[in-house]
Amino acid sequence: MLTCHDFISLAVDRLCDQAREQNSAVTCFYLEFAVQKGQSAIAMLGSLLKRIVSGMEPIPEDISRAFQEQKKAIGGWGPQLLNVVKML
Repeated sequence: MLTCHDFISLAVDRLCDQAREQNSAVTCFYLEFAVQKGQSAIAMLGSLLKRIVSGMEPIPEDISRAFQEQKKAIGGWGPQLLNVVKML
């Protein structure tokens, strides 16, 4: 008997197959109700951006520059939500 996780895995595999044919990318999130703290919009979209950018060569200059600037900021905070949305 297939579980919910099995169906999700099959759907993701199918999307990945289609993406390869179309020179596209697929990423997904597995969210847990018990771990809500790390599931903020900025954390999830930042993770999505990181996954997308990790497959690019070269990394777009504006994205690279934004991350380098944030590394220099006090406390090393990452880009703000609006900036991440613009980069996506």
